[in-house]
Amino acid sequence: MTATTATPLALLIEMAETERDRAAASQHAHEQRWHQQQARQRQIEAYRDEYAARWRERMTAGAAVEIVRCQRDFMARLDDALALQRAEVQAAAAALERARQTLRACELRAAAVRRLAERRAGDEALRRARDEQRRADEAAMQAAWRARVNAPMRPGR
Repeated sequence: MTATTATPLALLIEMAETERDRAAASQHAHEQRWHQQQARQRQIEAYRDEYAARWRERMTAGAAVEIVRCQRDFMARLDDALALQRAEVQAAAAALERARQTLRACELRAAAVRRLAERRAGDEALRRARDEQRRADEAAMQAAWRARVNAPMRPGR
């Protein structure tokens, strides 16, 4: 490659790979957030199930109406918290999918730029090989012409 084509392509490759690396880091961060949100959801579900089981045990002994109402209100708040957490998990999953798509696009772009650079390098090598062949052919023709010109004249020719 010539200096004028190598530098822009090298910069383009570097930029595409940097963008790809950022996208990979972003995907990793989104994946961690999604796992954290899932873990939080499991914790809320486990606590709600444990609380409901404990309450069922207490209910066998009987409870005052006011306590039952408080228990139901608390269970409703736990259900609301669980619904909000499920929404957070879905939002994190959607963000993760967008990050994955961005990473795929960046990987495709980086690969395309690398293929372009390889193709340009191949074209440049072919051009150099043809130039070298042309110079060799010209040198051979000049040597043959000189040999003819400098050859002693034989009688009868």
